[in-house]
Amino acid sequence: MPAFRIGDHGPIIAVAVGYGLCAVAGGVLQHVFITITARVGQDVLLDLRGRIFRRAQTLSLEFHERYTSGRLTSRATTDVEALRELLDGGLDDIVSAAVSTVYITVTLLVLDWPMGLARLAAIAPVALTMLSFRRRTAPLYRLRSSAIADVVTKFSETFSGIRVVQVFRRERPNDTASAQLTPDTSRSADLPGWKWRDT
Repeated sequence: MPAFRIGDHGPIIAVAVGYGLCAVAGGVLQHVFITITARVGQDVLLDLRGRIFRRAQTLSLEFHERYTSGRLTSRATTDVEALRELLDGGLDDIVSAAVSTVYITVTLLVLDWPMGLARLAAIAPVALTMLSFRRRTAPLYRLRSSAIADVVTKFSETFSGIRVVQVFRRERPNDTASAQLTPDTSRSADLPGWKWRDT
């Protein structure tokens, strides 16, 4: 700004060009990152679905009688879809957060090491909070996954035998059975209070 006041526009033009180049470089790198992660993610998901399909065919008849086709379908679709969401959106956030954390911490240690140490000390409570959150949500996620598998199983069994259902007028009992598979979400905010409807 002092150079600009005396008529020297060179520094401010250089800064403006630098910002513009950084913006362009950031856009290009973001495009490359998204393209690469999308390709890698789709390759991983394709390979995973193929592994699930091939593995399911080699399992015994006893397993398939006990572990219904609906549950297999749920594992091959819902669970894989959750992994896809992580690879599509979460991976970018994780990498960005990790790079930002390392960059800010190193910069603070170089410029003001007491502040840098305070930054490092602040990471511990955040990490403990994340671990606590993960422990509390893991059972809920497993419960959700099992509920989805049960619902998919019920749909698969009902509509694969729809002729029998309609001939014997099983629509209402099936509707009741399907409703009983749905968790009581009115208390789902408190994990210990999460209850299934009585069957």
